[in-house]
Amino acid sequence: MSNAQTWIAKTFGDYKAVLQFEDAENGKINIKGESDIPAYPLSRVNQSGSIDYMLTIECKDSKYRYTLNILRLSFSFSFMGSTFNTTKTSPQVHIVDINEASEELAIKQDSFNQLSNVDLTPLKKKEAKDITAKKAKLTNEIKATTKRIKEAEYFYNQEYIITTSLITSLKNGMAVNDEF
Repeated sequence: MSNAQTWIAKTFGDYKAVLQFEDAENGKINIKGESDIPAYPLSRVNQSGSIDYMLTIECKDSKYRYTLNILRLSFSFSFMGSTFNTTKTSPQVHIVDINEASEELAIKQDSFNQLSNVDLTPLKKKEAKDITAKKAKLTNEIKATTKRIKEAEYFYNQEYIITTSLITSLKNGMAVNDEF
């Protein structure tokens, strides 16, 4: 259990600040941590985020196991002096966002392709103009949806990187053998 305590102190700086529960007799520690998600580099607005999680480490007979639960994802968007905060309670939201946006994108691309296949020659000027305007609108919507997908993928990948780095660090900390 001392490796877990040492790892927590080194990783989070203040052992007591993140400690939620400690049972030395049964070898169980619960900590509540937070990790920052770097800003999305391709955004015109300042975006940042964080992951709040609960990590349980159980030690027994020179073995350990861990459970990592993502509690909340928080995001801030700053644009033209205004800040908007969003909180999501499940890491699955990015996957859902990506799936929904991908379905939306496919529908918009299909509509655009159908309009592109229309022969404008026999149409009246107003009808041709309406089709051209619909294609322009769809082009903008396709760009916006594609951007939304890329942002969601970026944040999902950052969450993955952060959590796997945390677990890799924990595994390395638990593997230390300071006994002589």
